[in-house]
Amino acid sequence: MPAPTRLAPLLQGIATNCRCPEGLRYRVAATRAIKDPQACAISVAAAQAASQSTGSHVPCSSGASRVRARTLPLTQRIRAVIPATPRQGAASVASTLARNVQYQGRKASRQGSELRRQAILDAAMRIVVRDGVRGVRHRAVATEAGVPLSATTYYFKDIDDLLNDAFAQYVERSAVFMAKLWSNTEEMLRALIARGDGSPEARAQLADEIARLTADYVMHQLQTRRDHLIAEQAFRQEALLNPRLASLVLAHQDILLQGGRQMLEVLGSRDPVQDAQVLTAIIGRMEYQGLLASTQADADREMLGILTRFMQWVLG
Repeated sequence: MPAPTRLAPLLQGIATNCRCPEGLRYRVAATRAIKDPQACAISVAAAQAASQSTGSHVPCSSGASRVRARTLPLTQRIRAVIPATPRQGAASVASTLARNVQYQGRKASRQGSELRRQAILDAAMRIVVRDGVRGVRHRAVATEAGVPLSATTYYFKDIDDLLNDAFAQYVERSAVFMAKLWSNTEEMLRALIARGDGSPEARAQLADEIARLTADYVMHQLQTRRDHLIAEQAFRQEALLNPRLASLVLAHQDILLQGGRQMLEVLGSRDPVQDAQVLTAIIGRMEYQGLLASTQADADREMLGILTRFMQWVLG
């Protein structure tokens, strides 16, 4: 039986019964997936959040019984009915996420309204960078955006909706950026590998080159996207107290992990999934340290040394 057909009962159960904090988002996604077989792979972030649903019931494929959502994580139940397929590329994962980010606030019906809504979200992000998440208030955002106070409350009924959509916009834009980055990175990595002969010396040289390129990436982020990194750190902290933001943070983290996994898989890592977790943790710490203190020559050397040691271990 084709995978979408076998998946239909599960998706129908989600569409009908999902009661997680982001239930509406996942019910809409599941309903869309039922109608479109090509969309049957629900995003990892959505599945993770939906699997935490309380009281959700999903019919089994035979229709003979119903099981509670907590019996088995949703991601595992989806994988159980989808046949094994080649792993989706990191660029494709990021592009898919960018297309499917869901917003909580009121949707704009006209171009002028959308421009105002965008101005409000951009203003909220500037406040997050300057004053932190706690500085985001309707009046402060209205002043920053140069719009009437009534405009912020029209599009966003409360601060949670405003914060959620501000970070949702960040995740969407970041996903577009990362999709291009991963696509270009894979081509570059394959070119570097093709230059070597596979010998231990060649792989050691490759490890040094990858470490240098990764250090350059971190430095470029700190120099050109500093505000983005500050906002990301602020939302990560707020997500500890806000379940709606947590699902977006997980989705954003998944983009980074997928990219790291793909890069290390191309390089021949023995365990690209675990190695990607270590690499993204290293990069995250370096970005955080770079935000705390101005970059210095000693810090640059330390960064390169850590990345070189890691890449030598992975490729050794």
